[in-house]
Amino acid sequence: MSKRKVNVWRLFALCVLGLSALLAGGKLASAHRADGQWQEQHRVRIVWPARYFAPYSNDVSLQTNLVALSQASGVRFFTLAFIEANKDGICQATWNTLQPLGLWMHANIAALRAIGGDVRVAFGGSTSLELASVCNTVPDLAAQYQAVIDTYDITHLDFDIEGQTLKNAQATRLRNLALATLQQRLAQSGRRLSISYTLPVEMAGLSPSGINLLRDAIQNGVQVDTVNLMTMDYYSKNTPGEQMGQNVIITANNVFHQLHQLYPTRSSSQTWGMMGLTPMIGVNDDRSEVFTLRDAQTVYNYAERQQMAMLSFWSIRRDRPCTNYQTAPHGCSGVYQRPYDYSQIFDAYGA
Repeated sequence: MSKRKVNVWRLFALCVLGLSALLAGGKLASAHRADGQWQEQHRVRIVWPARYFAPYSNDVSLQTNLVALSQASGVRFFTLAFIEANKDGICQATWNTLQPLGLWMHANIAALRAIGGDVRVAFGGSTSLELASVCNTVPDLAAQYQAVIDTYDITHLDFDIEGQTLKNAQATRLRNLALATLQQRLAQSGRRLSISYTLPVEMAGLSPSGINLLRDAIQNGVQVDTVNLMTMDYYSKNTPGEQMGQNVIITANNVFHQLHQLYPTRSSSQTWGMMGLTPMIGVNDDRSEVFTLRDAQTVYNYAERQQMAMLSFWSIRRDRPCTNYQTAPHGCSGVYQRPYDYSQIFDAYGA
């Protein structure tokens, strides 16, 4: 062993002893703060494309390995669902009412960013524990949104508002005031917070409650980047389940006119550019509705023509054929396909 190597090992030993002394002296917290400052200075923020595909991923009890999922599907961006209030109805942000913020999904998100991907986080869903329905004040609600942003270094938030929550005018006002507060606060530090509202639709377009939610957002100063249409589960005899692609197009055309009335100063291209589409791939909850691979190609082509903001679908865990022990729409598509066929159609969006 050379003298040079001996010196290196001596230096290593001194470092180990120094770290031991640091721990023994109770200075780990300050070391963690210093490391956090270094990470903040050296953090690489992922630049989201102007138009993107980000399918929903919803795992209630398991932490999704996002790197493995990305490598298998080819998808770089995901919508992680859902952030809700605590299962006891407390104003505290959790994953699906069960998992607290923090370690849950943290390492998986960081690993995805290391290979050039990123996530946006979805709040709400078909739940009665949507945070704005539980929290009582704007500061309380804004603090929960801020906690999600800070914990996972999030730049894109999605709000899936449906069912009775969509009809709750008080929750709508509280949510929009909290979001406007957050956007203004982050803008002061040079950061931009992208907000999307994911809303249910009928063939005729957004419901009156959906229109009221967006009107309230405008009045309270929320910059809504994307209105994402849940083009699924129409449950209507007037909506042929065997032509879901065409149903999506008719719906989107009608919503375009609604948005043009809400945002009259925007050009047609700007209005199309704030719209997103989210079908439910394969067999829907309304099992007469089947969104096929051909429908996916139809919707992709339409979105490209209109230069829409985003595409998504529910959900990437369903983008596979059913096994002998599965029945659509639970955990599989229910159509003849190879794994991730839908993802591969949509993944080129915005490229």
